Amino acid sequence: MKRTGPMQQEKDRDHKRLKIRQSRSIHVQSDSLENGAIDVEKFLSARSFEIRAFQDAMKRSKDSSSQRAFQSLPRCLRRRAASHNVRRIPKALRQRALYEMSLQSSTTKAIEPSRLRFKRYVRRLQKRISAAGKSKQIVSAGTLQTKHTTEDSRIPSLPLVRLVKGQFAQRQLRKIWLPTHLWTSKRAHMVNKWGYAIPQRPTAKSYRPTHRAAFTEEAIAFDMSYEPIFAITAPLPVLIEKYKSIFGARWALYSSCSRICSGLIKNVETGRTICPCLTQWNKPSEAFVQRLPITEKNNVAQVVLRVHPAAFVECWDYLSGIAVKDSRIAMHDWRMQLGSIDVLGPRANQVLHDVLQTPIPSTESNVWTSIKKLSHNQLPIDCSLGFHVNASQTATSATSQNSLSQKPMLEYWDAKTLPSFQVFDVTEVNGIGARNPPAITPLMVARRREWNGLTIILPWTSIMYFWRKLMFRKGVRFGGLDNLHQIAFEKQIPFFPHDYPETEAGIKAQAVSREDAFSYWQRRPPAKRVNFLKLENGMKELGDPFACDWSVLDKNYPTLTPVRFHLVHVIITCSTRGSIHDLARVYKLPTKESLEEWKKHSLHYRNKLHEVEKFPASPEESNLVGYISTGNFNLRQGKPSGIGCVIDQFSGSSKRGYCLIRNCGTGVFRLAQWKRF
Repeated sequence: MKRTGPMQQEKDRDHKRLKIRQSRSIHVQSDSLENGAIDVEKFLSARSFEIRAFQDAMKRSKDSSSQRAFQSLPRCLRRRAASHNVRRIPKALRQRALYEMSLQSSTTKAIEPSRLRFKRYVRRLQKRISAAGKSKQIVSAGTLQTKHTTEDSRIPSLPLVRLVKGQFAQRQLRKIWLPTHLWTSKRAHMVNKWGYAIPQRPTAKSYRPTHRAAFTEEAIAFDMSYEPIFAITAPLPVLIEKYKSIFGARWALYSSCSRICSGLIKNVETGRTICPCLTQWNKPSEAFVQRLPITEKNNVAQVVLRVHPAAFVECWDYLSGIAVKDSRIAMHDWRMQLGSIDVLGPRANQVLHDVLQTPIPSTESNVWTSIKKLSHNQLPIDCSLGFHVNASQTATSATSQNSLSQKPMLEYWDAKTLPSFQVFDVTEVNGIGARNPPAITPLMVARRREWNGLTIILPWTSIMYFWRKLMFRKGVRFGGLDNLHQIAFEKQIPFFPHDYPETEAGIKAQAVSREDAFSYWQRRPPAKRVNFLKLENGMKELGDPFACDWSVLDKNYPTLTPVRFHLVHVIITCSTRGSIHDLARVYKLPTKESLEEWKKHSLHYRNKLHEVEKFPASPEESNLVGYISTGNFNLRQGKPSGIGCVIDQFSGSSKRGYCLIRNCGTGVFRLAQWKRF
């Protein structure tokens, strides 16, 4: 369907104004005077005509400007059948909708009971029962292929999926459904990735609303339960000794404070990055320690990690390779027992306080209620807090009034002790890991400074309950993978694995995106798709036009082979007019004099495509130094920007500089600035 142009929109607007003006016009009749005398009969008929015209005008004006109940809803709540089905309308407007339907002449009638319809239902029910009796009960759906396991369950085997019972059990044998799957699958495009069914993006338009929710208005929520949560348990000195070189020196400092640590997991032997991770130190309970199959149980501590599913197996194999050699270390897989929700936005703290309004009285819950009026930017850096919430009770007004009268208890995070979180005591006794959600739900809330929001970790079975409360709050949106990638891009954070070409997960992600881009290009007619062998200015595309082809740089820099392991992340912004797209090529300036030429050119010309001959000399193939993995118009900055990688030899010790960029499939170069992360 074609878009209506401005002329057509103006005509429609004028027609609507004319319709409203005509509906509000009142017809009158001439005066009933003859030779200065009043004819009573004509006078009464004229006045009765005017009264009827006045009543008719009032009715027409009301009908022309009024809205039905389903028409007054915002776009996100409108449903196709809402005009005749009140169940498609929110409960607050159902009585009004029923009244409006009763005024219509063509109201729908209730379906009368039918004996034939009842027989068909019984026949279908009998077939379903007989099929359920014949089907075999599935005990195990297999395990993930890992390198290390132990017989004493110190390093357990990893189940492939979560076995469930019920109507949709067969659909979950090859992939894991998130706790919010039945809710998000009706409202978002789903994608099967990394063994999970994950929402990719909402079905409604969400690019600009995502920016507003994450940076200027309320908040946006993401179900991050697809990111695996697991733990390493051992005596505190053993953990620091074995894993300090992997997580970094800063990671060990977090063992004496209630704060969450964001960092990278690196392979010490090869020096390569495996993936980003979120770590939290925890002191397990005595009952939990006594059940551990480790040889030393004094001063036991626990490191809880949340990593990306694309690198989970690689990360588990590397960390378990250290644990399998030491009987004092145990590992725990909590992928389908604990989940997490990320709430990002300027009002993330207030939104979570509205949802978690019934905490069980404790020191931590008092701290939680005392910080209700603060924004997440006013909270201590990377602070974390664990408490219990009564999910079976509703919020009371007394609780909210008490929280408003308290002063923020920020001194809680000054304590230099190892924190303890009940949510990580994963046992059937306290309900974590059970089939049904516990009434008293333990959880952990942590501030994510780099993501401008809060993260909540809670039992897998309790996520749907709190997700519904979160979605019912006014102004809160939900997002998928594309929306999370957009927020990372606008905050200029590399998005894993898309912006990490030096990792194994990044290589696999690039291969998948390359296949998608190539199939999209191949489906287009030959006259409509880009000819990469014949570009503007007589150029042809370097390497693979559907991916960041690092093999081209391997030829230019043979001493750095493979170049993929000698990269640095940079932020690139245009110094002139133009746009930055994915897979754009980054070139270094041939000489210092060429920089002055490009600066002078950017001041005198507007860089239009028909002025290619006025550009300075184009760089050669040997000047290629990197690629842009994510490029688009940055709504937060109000100009195009990109996130990419360049070779460390090009950047050297400097933190910023100038470069030239060229979008894939074009022959136009533009001056840009790069800055290290």
